[in-house]
Order: sequence, then C-alpha cells, then structure tokens
Amino acid sequence: MLEIRPPGDPARTHRPTVLAAEPGRRLVWRGAASPSWLLAAVHELVLEDVGGGTALRHRERFTGLLVPFLRTTLRRTAQGFDEMNAALRRRAEEPPAA
Repeated sequence: MLEIRPPGDPARTHRPTVLAAEPGRRLVWRGAASPSWLLAAVHELVLEDVGGGTALRHRERFTGLLVPFLRTTLRRTAQGFDEMNAALRRRAEEPPAA
C-alpha cells in the first residue's frame, strides 16, 4: 500500500504492482484505475553511480484517456515528487550523527 499526498490535494491510497525491485539499484511499480485504460502510471526510481556519488533518477509516465483532463493534478503530483527528491537529498547529505 502506498499513500501519496500531492501539494494541494488530499492524500490518496494506492495499491500498486511492483514490476522490478533491485535492492540498492532500482524500484519500479505500476498503478492503475479500474479499468486501466482510463488511467495508469509506471513509476521508477533508479540509483546510479556517478563519479564517487549517487544520482537518483525519478520518473513517472501516465497513460490513459483521463490524462488530458488531469493536468492540474499531475502538475501538483510532479511538484510533490520534486519536493520529495529535495528532502531526500537534504537527508542524504546530512553529516552522520556522532
């Protein structure tokens, strides 16, 4: 179960299907409305080694007939992902506790 709370929207609970899980490397899941041709999304988080550090590649691709009607919600969702990524970066860059 996954709870997503885009800025300005109420929290929503999802039950996605995990498509790939490679510890320390990659997580991919798919969520969909019923029926899925109305709205579906594939979400991917990938960690990449970049010259002594790690980069996070984070993306989501939406498909379905409802996508054109959800532009405002999808913009807020993207904003929420940006905020999550920034918080993750701050946490990852914190000095270790003594």
